[in-house]
Amino acid sequence: MIGPHSTRFSSHNCFIKWAGDGYGDSLGLHCDQGGVPQPWGRVALNANCNWCLTEYTLANGAFACVPGSHLRASHPVQPAAAREAVPVECPKGSLIAFHGQLWHGAYPRKTPGLRVTISNYFRHSAIQPQDDIPNHFPRELADDCDDPAAFKQLAGFGLPYQSQALPVPKARREMAENLS
Repeated sequence: MIGPHSTRFSSHNCFIKWAGDGYGDSLGLHCDQGGVPQPWGRVALNANCNWCLTEYTLANGAFACVPGSHLRASHPVQPAAAREAVPVECPKGSLIAFHGQLWHGAYPRKTPGLRVTISNYFRHSAIQPQDDIPNHFPRELADDCDDPAAFKQLAGFGLPYQSQALPVPKARREMAENLS
């Protein structure tokens, strides 16, 4: 999945975690590739980059993951998955990058304040994005970055299939009607 010709943006989000029970005993473990039908094999059809804007400690609600789970090509099964999870602790400003099949979630935050993350979610170019960036991101803003050409490619600007709004051709529609 690495490389400008196969990787595209899928979504960009901010996650804010406050003190509380969080996801409970399951830690909210999941894999981001869950929307893709199985079998997955070893190909990363998506990947996530979490920018830690605050310190990540176990008490602050650290990122939880099951090391090596991306090699299992399956969804997590509870409660065993939560028992295998480990906290990812790091200083603010760190980047946590991981494979779309990695089982991950978060530990509950036990301290006052907020844990803040910006998540940049990437996908293989053959996978439908979560956000329609080519049709909703102002193109002139793409020029206001360090590498406008790379940004435009990652955003999917210039692809021949900007939307799926074209009508079904008449011959195919008639053929489908005759089959029913």
